[in-house]
Amino acid sequence: MLQGVYGQLEGPAVWTCLFLKTLALMQMSHQSRLPMTNDILDPAALLSLLPTLLPPSRKHLTSPQDAIAAILHTIFSSLAFRLIGVDDTSIATNNSTNILPEEWNTAGPSHYTFRYRHDQSSLEFVLNVSKLGRRTLINAIANEVCVHVQYCQIAYYGNTE
Repeated sequence: MLQGVYGQLEGPAVWTCLFLKTLALMQMSHQSRLPMTNDILDPAALLSLLPTLLPPSRKHLTSPQDAIAAILHTIFSSLAFRLIGVDDTSIATNNSTNILPEEWNTAGPSHYTFRYRHDQSSLEFVLNVSKLGRRTLINAIANEVCVHVQYCQIAYYGNTE
């Protein structure tokens, strides 16, 4: 069991977070030889942001797929994407904090869906993480948001005299 800034992790999720921590340490070691930069995608910055985006009452990851989905959500959040849904069918919601809702991983570890919007685009971005046997498949697509407007012509059926 791993505890600390990542919350309480058990089982395979520990290995995923240890891998991410190793990447962060390698990045910090490499950056100590380079001039300091403000890289929002720096592994250490992402790992410090990740726990703040988990639901307040569920700050634990229970599978490697939970960890992968959570770090991908953290990356999208650090790039100013706004989470608008965690499934394919619900109406878009406005989540200004990008904190994952309690139900974000109810279909996990087999499947996760995140829907986002960005201020610089009219598109809706969909991210899917799916477990296929011993592998994990990550798909993302940008969809046009269609607004359906139905026009009705009102006819006057009366005497026009």
